[in-house]
Amino acid sequence: MPPTVPAGRDSERGAVPTYDRRRATGGHPHAVRHLDQIAETWRRSEPDLAALTDRPSEQITRQMGFTPYPFEDVGAMIRDSNPDLYLFSSDYPHPEGGRNPLGRFGASLDGFGEDVLTKFYSANMAGLIDG
Repeated sequence: MPPTVPAGRDSERGAVPTYDRRRATGGHPHAVRHLDQIAETWRRSEPDLAALTDRPSEQITRQMGFTPYPFEDVGAMIRDSNPDLYLFSSDYPHPEGGRNPLGRFGASLDGFGEDVLTKFYSANMAGLIDG
C-alpha cells in the first residue's frame, strides 16, 4: 500500500502523490475505505483531519477518476466503492488495450443498470471535462 498524506496538508501543498496506475486502480476500493478509516481514527488528534468537512472518499469521488484496464474487473470495483469513480478508456489496438475492450468491460459490467453503464462509458468523463 502506498504511503498516505493527510488530505488537508496534501491540498495545501498542491502535491498529489503519484502511483503506478495498475496498483492504484485495482486496489482503489480498499484504499478509499482505508483512507476513511484513517481519517476517522486520527481526526481526534490531528487538527488538519478534524478540519475536513468531507470524508476522504467523498473528496476522491469529486476530484478523481480511474481508468481500469480491460482485464480488470471494473464491475467488482464499482460494487466495492461507487460507480462515479470509473471511466472507460482503451489503448486499443496496443497490447495493453486488449483485443476486445468493449466486450471485456461489458462482461464485467453485466447485470448493472443503464445508469451505471452510462456513467462508466460517458457521463463520468463528461463530468471531469465539464468540471
